[in-house]
Amino acid sequence: MTYFMKIEVIDIISFFGFIAFVIIISLYKSGKKKTDEDYFLAGRNLSWWLIGISIIATNISSEHFVGQAGQGFRDGIGLAIATWGWMAAFAMVIMAIFLLPKYLKIGIYTLPEFLEYRYNRAVRTLMSVYMLFFYAFISMATVLYSGALTLETIFEIPLYYGIWGIGIIAGFYTYYGGLSAVVWSDCERLDVAKADTLYNRITRDISRTYRYFLDKNNKKFKTINVTYKIANSD
Repeated sequence: MTYFMKIEVIDIISFFGFIAFVIIISLYKSGKKKTDEDYFLAGRNLSWWLIGISIIATNISSEHFVGQAGQGFRDGIGLAIATWGWMAAFAMVIMAIFLLPKYLKIGIYTLPEFLEYRYNRAVRTLMSVYMLFFYAFISMATVLYSGALTLETIFEIPLYYGIWGIGIIAGFYTYYGGLSAVVWSDCERLDVAKADTLYNRITRDISRTYRYFLDKNNKKFKTINVTYKIANSD
């Protein structure tokens, strides 16, 4: 059985309203930037919980929601596809406890800075160029494409406009707000994701409980395969 999930006006308003909310709050929280330290290091005033949320949210993007989740469903391997990400959690803990304090003590905040400290400036420059190439042509390209593909599927926004739109919006608040804006936007996005997960868990548990009592009372019911398709409102 196939049900068509129609996109209503309220869905469109909620979606674009949330984007506007994220931009406004992020720029408001970032404040005015007076020094390079304020821009690139958020003035060293970020709380530990904000930093933690930002680290988690930064590692969750459209390539996970579209690519990773899609491959897990298509190949039938489920959450096993995310195993590599879970393993990274152990490395992050070791990094935070044993290595990060040493780096902060000597004033190292990026990988290229560490390479210059360990080797020389030429190695730092080489690594910087490599990372710029990687993020511009591989990582960011994947994120922009998968995000635009989602917009095209749901809202029928052409892929080309979706890519430019996502890039311009993210670049806007990042450029004007610096690291603080990025961290606060991560916080807001992850809060919404957690609320959505909690809501789905509650509704799923209610559904399971209902089915349990139906079965217990010898009520007859049948399980049907349901496929949802998205249909835009005219």
